[in-house]
Amino acid sequence: AGPRLLLEPSLVCGQSGQSGQPQEALAAAAWAGLIFWCLGLPLASLSLCAWKRHELDHFHSQVSLGIISAEYESAYFFWESPLLFRRFAVLLAVGLTHAVPLQVRLVLLLAVGNVSLWMHHSCEPYANRSGILLDNLEANSLRIFCAFTAALLLGTSQVVHPYVATAVVLAVLIWHLDYLVRLVIQVLKFARRAVAEQVVEGYLIGRPADFLAKLCFHGETYSRRYQACVVYDIGAEAIEIQPGLEGREVTEQEQLFVAHGLADSFEAIISECKVDRLSVAYIEFLSRQVFASSATRLRCERRLSVQRRSTGSLPSVEEFNRQHPAGKPSGAAAAPSGAPAAAAAFS
Repeated sequence: AGPRLLLEPSLVCGQSGQSGQPQEALAAAAWAGLIFWCLGLPLASLSLCAWKRHELDHFHSQVSLGIISAEYESAYFFWESPLLFRRFAVLLAVGLTHAVPLQVRLVLLLAVGNVSLWMHHSCEPYANRSGILLDNLEANSLRIFCAFTAALLLGTSQVVHPYVATAVVLAVLIWHLDYLVRLVIQVLKFARRAVAEQVVEGYLIGRPADFLAKLCFHGETYSRRYQACVVYDIGAEAIEIQPGLEGREVTEQEQLFVAHGLADSFEAIISECKVDRLSVAYIEFLSRQVFASSATRLRCERRLSVQRRSTGSLPSVEEFNRQHPAGKPSGAAAAPSGAPAAAAAFS
């Protein structure tokens, strides 16, 4: 009767279906769609970004192409295309016919994971608006993928005792769950930080905050006691990275956060503004302007934090405005000495 379709044994390969339409036509349409999906989408993404590569920082380009280029550094605007190729390679390895042994498919998955991990470590393509957080998350996810595939390969190859293989798989699963929990915690931290900044902005413009927003501000204020802060010392004319109020030492991650912010600013000035000579006075202006532009918000945040620690709650908007009349800073001298600022402001 000839070979039959694995997913539908009633269909004989090479014969017409119930509607009388030849299966060759359906197979050609399926292959055309598959080729367009695995090659057309990555090439379309690459061509669009390459066409607008010198305008990706413009507003209209970010609106139209930001979904495929906004999360990457300017030198790796094309990185969405390798990611699409990687997804296709994973689906191809998983969807191979059952005639191919499971060990072969696991080896292919492990090869895809190792190549992707090597490419990521070589390039680290994600933008540094949050330090190297996105690069670390991607690297950890690829490590877990490779470890889980290797554990499954070890268990199915019957090289070790089944109990040992089970213990290895469980250990990798625990690692995976720990990664997911940490990922959720990071998302909640960013959401809490965004809500806390909205509370400060609300006090500046006279908009009251609700109970949940104030609760987020309390949590963010408490967590910042353990985080390093960046200060501009007017007397020494220097930018300093200082430990938090609890005295914890500045970590390497926090140092890299500030360093990447400064590096991105200089890269934008040199590569995008086409500046061949960078004045030392301009570097000083850039350092001052970061703090001066945020001086009002930083003062408001500090006053709210001090009042929260002294009274245990935030004041009303009317009471806060009576105690601290609004004043606009004038120039770089308005930035208070020792005022903390987010390192992301450099970028």
